[in-house]
Amino acid sequence: MIDKNNGNDYTVQELEDWKKLHEGMIKAALEGEKRIVFSMLIKYEEDLDYIRDVIDVLGYKGALFENYDIENPYYVLSSIESLRRDLFIIQRSVKGDSKLKVIIESMVKACRYYMNHTSVENDHIRMNTGLGAFRKMIGLNLKELINEYEFEIINDGLLSIIPSVVVMDKDD
Repeated sequence: MIDKNNGNDYTVQELEDWKKLHEGMIKAALEGEKRIVFSMLIKYEEDLDYIRDVIDVLGYKGALFENYDIENPYYVLSSIESLRRDLFIIQRSVKGDSKLKVIIESMVKACRYYMNHTSVENDHIRMNTGLGAFRKMIGLNLKELINEYEFEIINDGLLSIIPSVVVMDKDD
Protein backbone atom coordinates (compact mmCIF):
# COMPACT_ATOMS: atom_id res chain seq x y z
CA MET A 1 0.00 0.00 0.00
CA ILE A 2 2.76 2.45 0.90
CA ASP A 3 5.02 1.64 -2.02
CA LYS A 4 2.81 1.01 -5.03
CA ASN A 5 5.85 0.76 -7.28
CA ASN A 6 6.58 -2.89 -6.43
CA GLY A 7 8.93 -1.97 -3.63
CA ASN A 8 11.18 0.22 -5.77
CA ASP A 9 10.45 3.58 -4.12
CA TYR A 10 11.22 2.82 -0.46
CA THR A 11 13.55 0.34 1.19
CA VAL A 12 12.36 -1.98 3.93
CA GLN A 13 14.61 -0.04 6.32
CA GLU A 14 12.92 3.28 5.40
CA LEU A 15 9.47 1.84 5.96
CA GLU A 16 10.51 0.31 9.29
CA ASP A 17 12.09 3.63 10.36
CA TRP A 18 8.84 5.47 9.55
CA LYS A 19 6.80 2.98 11.54
CA LYS A 20 9.17 3.21 14.51
CA LEU A 21 9.09 7.02 14.42
CA HIS A 22 5.28 7.14 14.36
CA GLU A 23 4.90 4.55 17.09
CA GLY A 24 7.47 6.25 19.31
CA MET A 25 5.89 9.66 19.01
CA ILE A 26 2.40 8.37 19.67
CA LYS A 27 3.54 6.36 22.67
CA ALA A 28 5.52 9.25 24.16
CA ALA A 29 2.68 11.72 23.77
CA LEU A 30 -0.31 9.57 24.65
CA GLU A 31 0.91 6.95 27.09
CA GLY A 32 2.50 9.16 29.73
CA GLU A 33 1.92 8.31 33.36
CA LYS A 34 -0.66 11.08 33.74
CA ARG A 35 -2.89 9.46 31.09
CA ILE A 36 -3.66 6.67 33.53
CA VAL A 37 -5.51 9.06 35.85
CA PHE A 38 -6.97 11.27 33.11
CA SER A 39 -10.54 10.25 33.88
CA MET A 40 -10.12 11.40 37.49
CA LEU A 41 -8.94 14.88 36.53
CA ILE A 42 -11.19 17.95 36.50
CA LYS A 43 -12.48 20.32 33.84
CA TYR A 44 -12.43 23.91 35.08
CA GLU A 45 -14.41 26.78 33.64
CA GLU A 46 -11.27 28.90 33.30
CA ASP A 47 -9.80 26.14 31.10
CA LEU A 48 -11.89 27.59 28.26
CA ASP A 49 -9.76 30.75 28.25
CA TYR A 50 -6.61 28.66 28.06
CA ILE A 51 -8.13 26.52 25.30
CA ARG A 52 -8.68 29.67 23.25
CA ASP A 53 -5.01 30.56 23.82
CA VAL A 54 -3.92 27.08 22.69
CA ILE A 55 -6.07 27.27 19.55
CA ASP A 56 -4.71 30.74 18.76
CA VAL A 57 -1.11 29.53 19.11
CA LEU A 58 -1.73 26.41 17.01
CA GLY A 59 -3.71 28.26 14.37
CA TYR A 60 -0.73 30.37 13.34
CA LYS A 61 1.64 27.43 12.88
CA GLY A 62 1.58 26.48 9.21
CA ALA A 63 3.88 23.54 10.01
CA LEU A 64 0.76 21.85 11.34
CA PHE A 65 -1.23 21.94 8.13
CA GLU A 66 0.58 23.47 5.13
CA ASN A 67 1.42 21.24 2.16
CA TYR A 68 4.55 19.19 2.86
CA ASP A 69 6.19 20.21 -0.40
CA ILE A 70 6.39 23.87 0.57
CA GLU A 71 7.84 23.23 4.05
CA ASN A 72 11.39 24.37 4.76
CA PRO A 73 13.06 22.14 7.40
CA TYR A 74 14.68 25.10 9.18
CA TYR A 75 11.41 27.02 9.44
CA VAL A 76 9.51 23.92 10.54
CA LEU A 77 11.97 23.20 13.35
CA SER A 78 11.94 26.83 14.45
CA SER A 79 8.14 26.93 14.33
CA ILE A 80 7.79 23.76 16.39
CA GLU A 81 10.33 24.99 18.92
CA SER A 82 8.35 28.23 19.23
CA LEU A 83 5.11 26.25 19.54
CA ARG A 84 6.58 24.11 22.33
CA ARG A 85 7.62 27.21 24.23
CA ASP A 86 4.24 28.92 23.82
CA LEU A 87 2.32 25.80 24.84
CA PHE A 88 4.57 25.31 27.86
CA ILE A 89 3.85 28.87 29.00
CA ILE A 90 0.10 28.24 28.73
CA GLN A 91 0.45 24.86 30.46
CA ARG A 92 2.12 26.49 33.47
CA SER A 93 -0.99 28.64 34.03
CA VAL A 94 -3.45 25.73 34.00
CA LYS A 95 -4.38 24.08 37.31
CA GLY A 96 -2.40 20.94 38.09
CA ASP A 97 -5.42 18.64 38.30
CA SER A 98 -7.01 19.88 35.07
CA LYS A 99 -7.60 17.61 32.10
CA LEU A 100 -6.44 20.47 29.92
CA LYS A 101 -3.01 20.42 31.55
CA VAL A 102 -2.55 16.80 30.44
CA ILE A 103 -3.68 17.57 26.89
CA ILE A 104 -1.30 20.52 26.60
CA GLU A 105 1.51 18.48 28.15
CA SER A 106 0.95 15.84 25.48
CA MET A 107 1.28 18.51 22.77
CA VAL A 108 4.48 19.80 24.38
CA LYS A 109 5.86 16.23 24.40
CA ALA A 110 4.97 15.84 20.72
CA CYS A 111 6.93 19.02 19.94
CA ARG A 112 9.90 17.81 21.99
CA TYR A 113 9.78 14.39 20.34
CA TYR A 114 9.80 15.93 16.86
CA MET A 115 12.67 18.23 17.78
CA ASN A 116 14.71 15.37 19.26
CA HIS A 117 14.13 12.89 16.43
CA THR A 118 14.05 15.03 13.31
CA SER A 119 16.94 17.02 11.98
CA VAL A 120 17.07 19.72 9.34
CA GLU A 121 19.73 17.48 7.78
CA ASN A 122 17.21 14.66 7.23
CA ASP A 123 16.11 13.97 3.70
CA HIS A 124 12.78 15.32 2.54
CA ILE A 125 10.98 12.01 3.04
CA ARG A 126 12.13 11.54 6.64
CA MET A 127 11.31 15.15 7.51
CA ASN A 128 7.82 14.80 6.07
CA THR A 129 7.34 11.50 7.87
CA GLY A 130 8.26 13.10 11.20
CA LEU A 131 6.08 16.08 10.45
CA GLY A 132 3.17 13.80 9.56
CA ALA A 133 3.50 11.95 12.86
CA PHE A 134 3.74 15.25 14.71
CA ARG A 135 0.59 16.54 13.02
CA LYS A 136 -1.25 13.34 13.96
CA MET A 137 -0.30 13.78 17.61
CA ILE A 138 -1.47 17.38 17.71
CA GLY A 139 -4.66 16.36 15.86
CA LEU A 140 -5.37 13.56 18.35
CA ASN A 141 -4.94 15.98 21.23
CA LEU A 142 -7.21 18.52 19.57
CA LYS A 143 -9.83 15.81 19.14
CA GLU A 144 -9.56 14.98 22.82
CA LEU A 145 -9.88 18.67 23.68
CA ILE A 146 -13.03 18.94 21.54
CA ASN A 147 -14.52 15.80 23.10
CA GLU A 148 -13.71 16.69 26.71
CA TYR A 149 -14.63 20.36 26.59
CA GLU A 150 -17.19 20.37 23.77
CA PHE A 151 -15.14 23.16 22.23
CA GLU A 152 -15.72 24.17 18.62
CA ILE A 153 -12.70 24.78 16.41
CA ILE A 154 -13.34 26.85 13.28
CA ASN A 155 -9.79 27.01 11.87
CA ASP A 156 -9.85 24.88 8.69
CA GLY A 157 -6.11 24.17 8.92
CA LEU A 158 -6.44 22.76 12.42
CA LEU A 159 -9.61 20.89 11.50
CA SER A 160 -7.69 19.18 8.69
CA ILE A 161 -5.35 17.43 11.17
CA ILE A 162 -8.05 16.20 13.56
CA PRO A 163 -8.99 12.56 12.92
CA SER A 164 -12.54 12.06 11.61
CA VAL A 165 -13.05 15.75 10.93
CA VAL A 166 -13.63 16.49 7.27
CA VAL A 167 -13.15 20.06 6.09
CA MET A 168 -15.52 20.82 3.23
CA ASP A 169 -14.44 23.08 0.42
CA LYS A 170 -16.25 26.40 0.75
CA ASP A 171 -17.58 25.93 -2.82
CA ASP A 172 -19.24 22.56 -1.93
